[in-house]
Amino acid sequence: MKSLRWQVLFVFTMLSAPLLFSGLDGLGESLLLEGRLALFRGENWLVSQQLSDGSWGENPIFTSQAGVILANANLELYSERLEKGCQWLRRNAETLSNAEALAQAIRLPLRIQHPATTVLVRQLRESKKKWMLDGQPASVRQSLLELYYLLPRETAILSENEIVVMQKTLLDDKEQPAFVLLTLLSLGKHPARPEELTSLLTACMEAAKTAALEDLFWIVRALRGYERVFPETAKDWRAAIVAKLLEKQRGDGTFAGTTDSTALKCMTETCFALLTLQLCLAS
Repeated sequence: MKSLRWQVLFVFTMLSAPLLFSGLDGLGESLLLEGRLALFRGENWLVSQQLSDGSWGENPIFTSQAGVILANANLELYSERLEKGCQWLRRNAETLSNAEALAQAIRLPLRIQHPATTVLVRQLRESKKKWMLDGQPASVRQSLLELYYLLPRETAILSENEIVVMQKTLLDDKEQPAFVLLTLLSLGKHPARPEELTSLLTACMEAAKTAALEDLFWIVRALRGYERVFPETAKDWRAAIVAKLLEKQRGDGTFAGTTDSTALKCMTETCFALLTLQLCLAS
């Protein structure tokens, strides 16, 4: 089940290698430059939001997402900030109990191969006993499945039965084509007919036109996954999504309101927008 194809696919799409911008298909030079500038503004804003304790908003999800964005941007430049973020996550691991918080929190230390990964995985395995995994939101189930395949075999966080159940629930959710497509791609041998995969690809592109930023992130993940498995796929979807993101960015680098009443939404949408933009601009 732990196929090489899955690991290559999701090491790339979830934990993004350092971004490369030269020769990128689907984007003109002007849009590529604007996208890079948008990322730079967003990164600067994230840096300004890190607290002295190393966290972002004393929130494990924000801390991990912001850290991953900075790690993708320049691992060496932001190494001290990332270390502080991972240390905060490790110190607060025992306070995390819900599936979403833990599934997201592990992403940063796993991305930079930090020892905090072990502590958070241990906490996840202990807390998992209290969860109804098949009742978790699709994004959480998808994140847990990816973690299972990315972590070493000896630190397995899911049983074979749990994997099968979560894959089935994702495949049955026809209203969210991105998760259906990601799940089918993860199976390696592609049990779906070629026309079914093409139909899902088209559905994802159509959904991207009106998707909220969190949903857009998962859609782009699915598009990138399809693109990695079928490299001959046209990449013209990138331009429309990058243009959409650029329209939403404010002058300070954020992608939502900045008043106190919308601080939570601001951080949430900014993180998802920057992660999505990084995926669009990565070769």
